Amino acid sequence: MKKTEQYKRTLNWLSAVVNTSLLGAAFAVVWYLCYSQQIVLPFYRKGNWMVIGIYVVITVIFNQVYGSYKVGYLRKSEAFYSQIISVFGINIIAYCQISVIGRDFMHFMPMIFLTVIDLIIVLVWTLVYAFIYGKLYPPRRMIIVYGSRNAGNLVVKMSQRSDKYIISESVKADEDLEVIKEKILGYGGVIMYDVPDRIRNDILKFCFDRSLRVYMAPKISDI
Repeated sequence: MKKTEQYKRTLNWLSAVVNTSLLGAAFAVVWYLCYSQQIVLPFYRKGNWMVIGIYVVITVIFNQVYGSYKVGYLRKSEAFYSQIISVFGINIIAYCQISVIGRDFMHFMPMIFLTVIDLIIVLVWTLVYAFIYGKLYPPRRMIIVYGSRNAGNLVVKMSQRSDKYIISESVKADEDLEVIKEKILGYGGVIMYDVPDRIRNDILKFCFDRSLRVYMAPKISDI
């Protein structure tokens, strides 16, 4: 996993490029087949490229704003939902742009067809990329070190993201520190919840020296 961790950003970038390229290509087909020759003054080569380029730029902006590229970080359903919003927003703007260029309200059926194709593209892209991401970066097995019983709520919340975290063991913070460290070594990361400062600092240093991930929840003050 450590070998592939450094390539995570590259993978996300390549995935975004594929997504944007497919959407741009779909628009290009619809533009050339349905609109480019219907406008009052048809463009030559570079004018058509500019229209397609503007569509691609709008696609990137919408996807960045709505976080549509973050499939590995969001749930698949959340990523697809953000893609749906982006697709509708992009194509509404694109239709307005085409109508301005054509100096009339152009036929909207090609844009409806494009929207359907786009939704199929983003659905397949979301599922495929989530599958690849899950294979390269499987859920991290973790141990939780806790100082109060309230840690159960945190465990429940993190368990809702089983695609990213698997809490496999728990250990109370008042156990022997060496025992806690030995258990931590069997996992890819540790969660600390309401752990006393001295123990927390020792565990932090221990994990830092061994490049282990640490997640900390705020300490609950005693009432």
